[in-house]
Amino acid sequence: MFQQTSTTSRSSHQLGIDGGRDGACVLIDPQSNVVMCFWWKCRNRKSGKVYCIESSCFSNIQECRHPYQIGAILRQCLTIKANTAIQDNRLTVISEDIYVGRNAKTSVELAKFCGCLVGQVEHLDSTGQATWVKAEKWRRELMGMNSFTKRAEAKEASKRIIPSLVTGLEQHTNKVSDHLTDATGIALWGLKHG
Repeated sequence: MFQQTSTTSRSSHQLGIDGGRDGACVLIDPQSNVVMCFWWKCRNRKSGKVYCIESSCFSNIQECRHPYQIGAILRQCLTIKANTAIQDNRLTVISEDIYVGRNAKTSVELAKFCGCLVGQVEHLDSTGQATWVKAEKWRRELMGMNSFTKRAEAKEASKRIIPSLVTGLEQHTNKVSDHLTDATGIALWGLKHG
């Protein structure tokens, strides 16, 4: 499994997480090569809310009903990657921090969602705890955006800029979404600050 160390190293793999009802995780190696993509979408069914999960680790779409289950499936994929692609067994988990807006209920729901998801993989981090980064911080450092950039504009910029900063994103998915590019940007920010 993953090795715990006292400090993060630039030689560790980075797992970027863009959490939310629809979201993604991207694992990159120290050379900015995409190792794995993992994404989900929330769907409302007659039986209730369902998360449809896709990944470059498995071929079929998996479904679950709770964010901790998304994290558990992600943990299984990371365990497989630890045995095949991650040679040094070091991993850094970085999640986008929660934006607290005007709607407190939505902010609390998002915080609970991300906590359930990240809680399933945080112990795999080489330091034993995940790193959280604000969207405006990683976007400013990687894409030169200011904190007043509108969300839709930032998402479009992410789709346009981030794929050129890594190798292999398109090989892991048939559609590059803003969630995948944001998760990749978060992982790249982690690599830069490793």
